[in-house]
Amino acid sequence: MPGVVTPPPTRSGQLRPGPDPTPRPPRGSSPHAVSPAVYRRRRLAVGLGLLLVVALVWWLVAGLSHRGEAVPDAAAPVAAATAASTASAAPSAPGSPAVSQAVVDDLTAAASAGTARLAQWDPVVLDASRLDALRAAVDDAAAALAEGSTASEADLAALAERVRTETAAVPEIVTSTEGPTTIGGVVIANKTFAMPASYAPGILPEVDAAWTQMQAAAWNDGVTLWIDSGFRSSADQEITYQGYVSKFSVDYADTFSSRPGHSEHQTGLALDINNAHPDFGGTAAATWLAQHAPEYGFVIRFPDGKQDVTGYKYEPWHVRYLGVDLATSLTQQGLTLEEYLNVTSRYTPDA
Repeated sequence: MPGVVTPPPTRSGQLRPGPDPTPRPPRGSSPHAVSPAVYRRRRLAVGLGLLLVVALVWWLVAGLSHRGEAVPDAAAPVAAATAASTASAAPSAPGSPAVSQAVVDDLTAAASAGTARLAQWDPVVLDASRLDALRAAVDDAAAALAEGSTASEADLAALAERVRTETAAVPEIVTSTEGPTTIGGVVIANKTFAMPASYAPGILPEVDAAWTQMQAAAWNDGVTLWIDSGFRSSADQEITYQGYVSKFSVDYADTFSSRPGHSEHQTGLALDINNAHPDFGGTAAATWLAQHAPEYGFVIRFPDGKQDVTGYKYEPWHVRYLGVDLATSLTQQGLTLEEYLNVTSRYTPDA
């Protein structure tokens, strides 16, 4: 064909290969090298792709935030499980041994009971320092149960026992809508503690028996005793009290006469002996009574010099039955019933 150079044939009759018309790269260059223009176009495409990916991620995050949804966190399930575990047991510092829920619940219950006992006593306590041990135990329990506590399970168990012990040392104040208040099994009726008007037991049998023995013993010693006033109902006390108020004043009557519902005579445990008059204090009967009444379970309920504690003037004729053991103990220690029980004797504004 005109213009085409045909290579000469080889000896075998085959044509020799001619020159390759495809351009070859210069010696020493990579067979994959591209021109500068192609390289720039590829870099531009990669950059545009990265920008598109960033824009897509921003759009997804902005969309979730706009709907008020939190971006999913792979650690969230672990955090939730940790929080649940912490809520179910007393908090402890990293590395502290785990504390069982039963121990935590036991301490919580003990602290709750101690707090309730303090709430009973705070309004009526005579000497608040006698509650210090219980208050300290309850405070320590609260600290041990607080977040960040490093108390061990053994510490919490011991603290629960301590709170229970201190709670038991402060007797429960038992009130009733049917009768008088008792503290540690002892009946208390004074200006702080009242009884329902319906309570009317009469002289209690144990009081009557003790009185009979005491009267006989006094007779054998040449002393005559008799009951000037025994049981007195709330209605009777109302009449007595209002009579003194009319004759004197409320403030003065309150120093020697009880308001209805607050008189020991209504309990069936109190007696006025012989003559309810200050002159009784200097008689042989008063001397014998003060010396021997505890032997039969009675105490002089409102002793001399204790008006600030009992709320009443000295009444050497007024005896209260407590039983021989308690009456003897109080007399030997020189304590009033308020001091022994650690309670006040003060009327509230609505009494």
